[in-house]
Amino acid sequence: MADPWLTGALMPEWDWVLWRGASWAYLSYLAVGLGAWALRNRYVLGVAAVVAGQQLAVLANISAQDFRYMASPIFIGALLVPLFLGSLVRLSAEAGQALRRRLDRRA
Repeated sequence: MADPWLTGALMPEWDWVLWRGASWAYLSYLAVGLGAWALRNRYVLGVAAVVAGQQLAVLANISAQDFRYMASPIFIGALLVPLFLGSLVRLSAEAGQALRRRLDRRA
């Protein structure tokens, strides 16, 4: 069942999205930032320390962001996709409740 997904992921038009460490690193930062905001917990930001450390090490020592150097942000970013989606759902639910309260006060 996974064969069409895997062969599709290796096609050149998806290569720049799926297999670039920098894209996943920035998605990780966004997911962790939204997670910290949604949970109102600043300690969630510590999850991004691994990705930031890897990115800074590559920046300081290596001139190319090849897969072998940026593999950990790809895997960590893929693992943080549920945090990103859950944070979006939680923040949108909170915004909906706040809007409902505001509209109830006006009525």
